[in-house]
Amino acid sequence: MYDDYQRHTQKTRLQIPILYGVDALHGHNNVLGAVIFPHNIGLGCTRDPALVERIGRSRRKKSAPRAIQWAFAPCVTVPQDPRWGRFTKASRTIRKS
Repeated sequence: MYDDYQRHTQKTRLQIPILYGVDALHGHNNVLGAVIFPHNIGLGCTRDPALVERIGRSRRKKSAPRAIQWAFAPCVTVPQDPRWGRFTKASRTIRKS
């Protein structure tokens, strides 16, 4: 599908390629048999940075062969306000005052 769309863009007047992205935050879930990982807040609760890094490498390894140019993946965030819509996606430590 992706290759066909890209070939078609080369036949258009401006030849603007498609920027194709996939939501690989929890793994490349569009692929049959893909491993799906927990949300960042769950990974943060493991307190295991090496595990989180291995998971990130696994996501990259599974997405790269599929010619995906852009993967929506984990990012470093410091949530300050639980009203923020993506608050639960963040890895964070809750400190008791």
